[in-house]
Parts: sequence; C-alpha cells; structure tokens
Amino acid sequence: MALCLSGASDWEGTLIRELGPESLARHHIFPRSLFRAVGEEEGYVSGMENVTLISPALNSELSDRPPADYLQRYGEELRKHLIPTDRELWGKDRFEEFCERRAELIHSFLRERMPRVVK
Repeated sequence: MALCLSGASDWEGTLIRELGPESLARHHIFPRSLFRAVGEEEGYVSGMENVTLISPALNSELSDRPPADYLQRYGEELRKHLIPTDRELWGKDRFEEFCERRAELIHSFLRERMPRVVK
C-alpha cells in the first residue's frame, strides 16, 4: 500500500499501482544468501523492512548482490520505496540499523498519508 501511495515504480519505469501481482517480484534488499552463508538467523531478512516490490526481470538480475553494489543506481526510487538513502546503512554490518530506519520511514510515511489509520 505504501509503495502505491508513494508513486513507486518497479524500478523499470512502470508504477506499482498499475501492475498486477504477476508483474512484480518480492525483492530482498539485503539478499537472504548474504546471511545464510554465515549461518545467521532469518530475523529481519524476510520482514517488510528488507523487502520491496520490483520487476521480476530486475529481481533476477540483482539476484544475490548486496545493496551497496546496486542501490545507488536508483536515486529517487529509493525515496519512493522508502529505502534509507544513507549509504553507510547499506553494508551488512549495519543491517539491523538499516531495517530499523526503513521501518521508521514506512511508519512515518503512512502516518502522514493516513493519520486516522496509523498513529
């Protein structure tokens, strides 16, 4: 809902609100493999703080790349996807802080857009 309200696209130019579920992929900003490789807990990895919607083709292309390798290419879309733009948060060692900041961005956005629903 937040991505539709913010005017986010699938990172290839089509607005999410104009696409059906079959045209979107659930993208882990920090890939799951980054954590499984060292035996860490799932935790935030599949939570809303680490997931966004993008095109299936782009999701396949980005695959298991860490966010520091690709996020900078998506400038304004990061804001629309409520993804922290502070590059220091894009490293694995700052994952929990990234997730906390993204949760704050999502909550703040929804509270502003839907003040009677989100407190």
